[in-house]
Amino acid sequence: MRIHPGRKLACRSSRHRQRGNAPLAAHGTQAMIATRDPLRGIIFNGTQEVPTLSERIRGRWQGTGSWTHWSVMKRAGYWEHGVSPRFLLRVDDFPRWDMGPEGLHAFHVILKNAGVRYLLGVIPHPAENPQDVSGKRERVWSTEEAAVLAEVAPDVEIALHGWTHRRRPGSVPAEIIGCTSEELEHNLQEGLAVLHKAGFTTHAYIPPFNAVDRQALAILARKFDLVCGGPESVRWLGYLPGPCSLEGVWFLPSYPPAYGRAAEVADFVRAVRLSTTPILIPLTLHWSWEAADKFEGVRRLADALAGVAVSFSGWVQGRAWAP
Repeated sequence: MRIHPGRKLACRSSRHRQRGNAPLAAHGTQAMIATRDPLRGIIFNGTQEVPTLSERIRGRWQGTGSWTHWSVMKRAGYWEHGVSPRFLLRVDDFPRWDMGPEGLHAFHVILKNAGVRYLLGVIPHPAENPQDVSGKRERVWSTEEAAVLAEVAPDVEIALHGWTHRRRPGSVPAEIIGCTSEELEHNLQEGLAVLHKAGFTTHAYIPPFNAVDRQALAILARKFDLVCGGPESVRWLGYLPGPCSLEGVWFLPSYPPAYGRAAEVADFVRAVRLSTTPILIPLTLHWSWEAADKFEGVRRLADALAGVAVSFSGWVQGRAWAP
């Protein structure tokens, strides 16, 4: 999809169905101003001004949003070795409530050996059963979980993945949807404190169950540079291209076939990696899902990502295509 500076982008989402075929509420059409920064993504709610011809020729225009001429980046050497997609890999759910930490170690070694640096979603105070809406029991990390996390941390980037990952009452799985601003602020502060005590810092947030709305994004923007999303985010935000800037924070949604099991994601990466379109594609895995085939799918994905995976911090710094 090509988006030009100053052009209105109408974000629509049709009716979608959840499990049990119960229809979701249809989203209305929302017109937003969209501009593109080719090093990072699409910026929503930017300025309505259109760059003048002289500004286009000079190659750079800055407004409330930002736009950078492709030729400037090419002359700067960002794409001198060829233009191709780049992939950002996100991995959810550590620690697990139903699996020991040794699985993450096996998963991690494969990606580390392939030189793939990924974003790991860490739950600071995991619920014993995240699907039990009436549950009250939570726990701290075990000694083994803390040791594995400390071992993999130098080779990954850490994201805060909720507080307990327990769903709230209601038909839709979510942890932060429905929270008051005060409750969400408190849980974020507590979660960051747990990470800080363990020696980790983070600038990223992964909403449990991919459940996030614009009210939550505005609060998350105060503490994080980027927030991830997934198929479930469509219920509240519609189908948004990503990366994009929304409510003052970078939003990185990931949708199938870039979201799922590693073997399927690997097929997708192989199909698009030879494209000549310089786009950033967020990918999402759950490490615990990969144990079923003894991480064979992860090996295939690691091979497919060789040379085209970039770290989230590198992307934030505008180095996705840097030599």
